[in-house]
Amino acid sequence: KGVLVSKVERESPADEAGLGAGDQEVAFQALPYTGGGDIIVSVDGEEILTETDLPRIVSRLEPGQEVKLGIIRDGEEMELDITLGTRPRSVPQLG
Repeated sequence: KGVLVSKVERESPADEAGLGAGDQEVAFQALPYTGGGDIIVSVDGEEILTETDLPRIVSRLEPGQEVKLGIIRDGEEMELDITLGTRPRSVPQLG
C-alpha cells in the first residue's frame, strides 16, 4: 500500500516538510525506476492504497491547507505536517 516518492522539487512544500525522494536506481521488468524514497500511506488519516488514491484525495484539498502525511521511511512509520502548495506548471523545453 502507499505511493513511493521518487522525486521532490527543491523549495516545494514537500521539500520544506522534509519528504524524502528516492536515491536508488533499480530495474523492474527491464525498466528503470528510482527507489528508496518515502512511501506516502495516508493523508489526514485517509489511507493511500493505490497510485490513484493520492491525486484523488489531494484534488479535494486547497492550496495553503495543512495536512498530516503518514509515511514510511526506512521501515519506520511517521507523520509529517505539510502545507499544500499549488501544483508546479511544466516548463516547455526550448530546443
